[in-house]
Amino acid sequence: MKFIKKNWLTIIFLFFGLFLVLRVAIDINNGIQNEDKSLNTACSYAFNNSNISSSSELYNDCLKFKNGTYDYYSDNFHYKLDIAYSSLLVACYIFGLVLFIISLKEISSIFKNRTALLMLKRENYKDFLKRIFKSVFKPAWFWPLIMLLIFIVCLIGSDFNYKPNTNSLYASPVLFIILNIISVFLYSITYLNLGLIVVRHQHNYYLAVIESFLLVIAIEIFLEVVPGFIIWQQLYKATGKDMYNSQLFKILEVFRINLDSGVLVYFIYVISLVLITGFIVYLCYRNKEKLIIACEKNN
Repeated sequence: MKFIKKNWLTIIFLFFGLFLVLRVAIDINNGIQNEDKSLNTACSYAFNNSNISSSSELYNDCLKFKNGTYDYYSDNFHYKLDIAYSSLLVACYIFGLVLFIISLKEISSIFKNRTALLMLKRENYKDFLKRIFKSVFKPAWFWPLIMLLIFIVCLIGSDFNYKPNTNSLYASPVLFIILNIISVFLYSITYLNLGLIVVRHQHNYYLAVIESFLLVIAIEIFLEVVPGFIIWQQLYKATGKDMYNSQLFKILEVFRINLDSGVLVYFIYVISLVLITGFIVYLCYRNKEKLIIACEKNN
């Protein structure tokens, strides 16, 4: 009971995450059924239309479909994953909201209720920071776990039929999944860093959650406009090469790895987000006296 009372927010969102996995599984199943319906319609037309040659590709596919030997594109892991990504588009916008709601509850209470002042009398500042940072980073596993379950659903649903797309750099599903999980984890750390930055100055829990979410939106706009457009345009003028990649400089689309610029460039970008936000967290919390003064101002 003590565990449930302390982690009730995480448990609620875990059920939400499992519902999301179920939703993805349903969408994948519906996608397969829709393909069957489309094939049935196309084959009914092909068999009943004298204008369709028996040597045509459609007619031959329909014969395979009728005999049960048709090679479904939907049997492929990547087909199911594309459906999963479509289902997760809305979840991209609540990615940070979920993390902020779970992670900022305890730390905002410590600051708002001036509990931090009592804690700092019993322990040194370094240990205090370790304690509150540990509470904030606890939910970092949440979205990687949900994505892992979605990958498992896609693998099982495709009978482990993993055929990389023609533009895929991954030869094995294990490498593909691991890199995706690492990517989602790094984005989670970035978001939690942003939450730490906001809650350092805004101790009201609800306002901290809202402001953290708005900060993410502001960063998304900045990334798309400044490095994603202005700087790239200047590089184009200077080099004459079209290196523009509007999909790289994003912070909202967290579930899909963008390979247009290559795996190395992508992970340099994502790791840079972690390091930059982490450095700002360091700047926000390095001064013990300023934190104490901020907490003392709370009624």
